[in-house]
Parts: sequence; C-alpha cells; structure tokens
Amino acid sequence: MDDLSDTLLNQLYRVNAPIRYEEDNDLYIIDVRATPNANFGLRFLCPFCLERRGSFTGFKRSGNPYTNAIPLYHNHGEGYGRRSSHCSDAAKKYYSLTDKNFEFNLVKKIDYVSNPFKQ
Repeated sequence: MDDLSDTLLNQLYRVNAPIRYEEDNDLYIIDVRATPNANFGLRFLCPFCLERRGSFTGFKRSGNPYTNAIPLYHNHGEGYGRRSSHCSDAAKKYYSLTDKNFEFNLVKKIDYVSNPFKQ
C-alpha cells in the first residue's frame, strides 16, 4: 500500500471504504456500500468521481476538484460482489490511479474503518 497516494488513502478513509491488495491478481479491491435502486440493480456512491452542475465532470482543467462538486453515484447490475470501475479519467488522474488495477467490491454493510493512513 506504500505506492498509493496520501490523497487517495485519506479519501477512502473519509468515505469509510476499506482497501486491500491481492498479490495474485495484482489488483486493489475497494469495498463500497451498495444499495438497491429503482430498477432492481445496485448503486453506490463512488469515492472518487465528482459531478458539478454545468460541467461534464467535477474536476477543473488543472485536475483539482471543484469546491462545490458532489460525489457521483454509479449504477451496476444485480448482485453484490466485484465490479470494474467506471471512474472518469480526471478522477483517476487526481487520485493517481491511472497505472493501478482496481475494482469495487459491492457490499451491504461496512463497519467503521480506522485510519492507518498518513495524515
């Protein structure tokens, strides 16, 4: 986990999303709490993607997020478990995820995550 940015780790702590690394698959797994949506699928609040009214993304041209940007929901099909990410390129770049393989693990409940990350 030493190769992950402090910005990323602190954001995951802020949204209570634990992360683990699978050496066999060279893959980071991020647990996110998913809830059913109206179409009998699942949706979750992405820890990385942002949206802002009037813009395509919640990130400025400089790569920094807008102050008034809000988190974006991602919709996925039925069933809990692992899903590939649909995060924007701007979000991946800001959190230094462009060269990392990661997936979201959709779960019903997440216990409180303590912050072992650097502050």
